[in-house]
Amino acid sequence: GTGSLEEQEFCWVVDPLDGTSNFIHNNAPFCVSIALRNKNEILVGVVYECTRNELFWANKESKSYMNGKEITVSQQSNMDQAFIELGFPYNAEGYRTFVLKMIEDLYGHVGCLRLMGSAAAEICYVAAGRFDARIEGFIGPWDIAAGNIILQQAGGKMTDFSGNTDHLDGKEVF
Repeated sequence: GTGSLEEQEFCWVVDPLDGTSNFIHNNAPFCVSIALRNKNEILVGVVYECTRNELFWANKESKSYMNGKEITVSQQSNMDQAFIELGFPYNAEGYRTFVLKMIEDLYGHVGCLRLMGSAAAEICYVAAGRFDARIEGFIGPWDIAAGNIILQQAGGKMTDFSGNTDHLDGKEVF
């Protein structure tokens, strides 16, 4: 059918290669991300991280799993010890101010910052407790749809910078 995603009864949200630059340069991670949504609700999320042979999945009635084992988010609550993954938008000119402000606010105030290059995989890493958080602004819904339900079912949450969880458009999500 036609119309917005929110008007569709069911809609697959697929990113066939998240981490394209990593893939091109033979660098980890990169993945396939697939989600099924029903209007405004994500029903199922699957992310296959190719370089580590890790399959993450969850549905709205399940826990979150990685290669068949249940995963949960980190319990780290101290920002000065937090291991945080960042994502930078490709449009450097358009988002330079945002990125520089994010680094200024975080660098030296958290335990550690990293850049990896595959939003869907990294959201799953947060779900598995490898990172305490992931922050990126201006990201597409195909990058976050599957990871979002995996993160939620692992005990985490995805919000915009105001704490709003209604973010299927992918703007200002972390």
